Amino acid sequence: MKKNRLFIGVLILISLSAQAQMSGKKQLSQVHRTSINDPFWSPKFELWQRTIANDVLDKFEGKHLKSSVEQKKNNVFENFDKIAAGKKAVAGTQVYHGLTA
Repeated sequence: MKKNRLFIGVLILISLSAQAQMSGKKQLSQVHRTSINDPFWSPKFELWQRTIANDVLDKFEGKHLKSSVEQKKNNVFENFDKIAAGKKAVAGTQVYHGLTA
């Protein structure tokens, strides 16, 4: 993941440098659509699309916990309903509070 961020950062800097030399201005280019199809990254992206997003959502709902009482108590998505009703949002651990409330 760090390599991916570094790679993207380098690409942005190269793009900015090229644009600055041509136009005298510095601005980010707009990327509307990208595609990565190679034997290294494609399997990783597929895995992330299939599992990681669902895993995060399951944890927000408390589905990773064994008992239904714990699941109900740690369903941080219910915080939105509580806040909308004017109540204090308390579901989940403090880790989730900044992410959902």
